[in-house]
Amino acid sequence: MDTIDRTSERRPPIHCIGIHDKTPEMRMLYVSSSVRQAMQYEPSEIIGQPSMPFVANGNTEGYKHLMDAQNQNKVVVTGVLVRTSMGEMYYTRIIHFNCDNIALNLCTIYPDPLPEPAVTPPMSFE
Repeated sequence: MDTIDRTSERRPPIHCIGIHDKTPEMRMLYVSSSVRQAMQYEPSEIIGQPSMPFVANGNTEGYKHLMDAQNQNKVVVTGVLVRTSMGEMYYTRIIHFNCDNIALNLCTIYPDPLPEPAVTPPMSFE
């Protein structure tokens, strides 16, 4: 029986930048245009909105670590599931850090199922 190499069938990860305020709602101030390809949203649909509705149901733990980090001015690497406009959930690795009164998220969105946990333990850096 031949084995099939499914790695060639995977779509490449998509990189996005997001900036949100440091309020408890973490309202989005900016998202890069690659969010169209990654999540099927127009940037204008995300800007001004709280971040949490874009995190998949029951999967907010990783994002809560980002809130804790912004209160402690740390850099955090974590992962969450994000919800696309079509209801699909994609694993997203986030590098989060603060800059004055905003928070910057560098995101890598994997548009295919991965064998990774839905939330990865956060790693914090001073």
